[in-house]
Amino acid sequence: TLACLLLARRVSLPVEQLARIAKRVEAERAMPEFPAASAFRELTQLSDAMRSMAQSLLQTEQELQKTNGTLESQVQERTAELQAANAALEHLATRDPLTGLHNRRSLDARLDEALALDRRYASHNGRVHGLLLIDVDHFKHINDAHGHPAGDAVLRQLAQLLLATVRVSDVAARFGGEEFAVLLPELVGAVDALAAAEKIRQTVESTRFGGVGRVTVSIGVSLASHDDADVRPLIDRADA
Repeated sequence: TLACLLLARRVSLPVEQLARIAKRVEAERAMPEFPAASAFRELTQLSDAMRSMAQSLLQTEQELQKTNGTLESQVQERTAELQAANAALEHLATRDPLTGLHNRRSLDARLDEALALDRRYASHNGRVHGLLLIDVDHFKHINDAHGHPAGDAVLRQLAQLLLATVRVSDVAARFGGEEFAVLLPELVGAVDALAAAEKIRQTVESTRFGGVGRVTVSIGVSLASHDDADVRPLIDRADA
């Protein structure tokens, strides 16, 4: 009986050790030290098999982690490219290609938003939005006398002047041809709109435009009204 117990212990101890090693491999994801060769050939074969299996599993896991890291990096790269592409498309859809200002489509959307905000909050804060329509005086003469490239340069320079003159909250846009527009949100009243228009007019008049020289603009000013069904009356009043 004692011999049987000793023999069983000689067999069970290596098996228990292998079991602990298997748990370490599972928990630590690292290659442990396997026991030396056993007196029992079957246990030695079992230990060798477990060592080989552990090496294979850990190698496979490392390869999977590397693959996952590569895939995650690729996904992040593709996401960044997609965001950049969407931003570029958004810019093309809402910006005037010559001046970089908002285009007419983008301006119309901003005017709709301003009208909706006025209807919701104007009764609380007493503020209203306005619109400036800016027309370059005698622009046909500029094109005829100096050429269309010079005319385009005037429009680009005028666009930069607008951006430098208006408030951050204002929206400067190319309305079409030699016409520009500025949406003026959150105005106290007509005095604010007229002051913004006069500031632009004076800035343009005091600026030299490349080989063209002096350029002037005419500006129509309009304030939104509670009676406006949509943005069209606001535009028509500024145009008039």
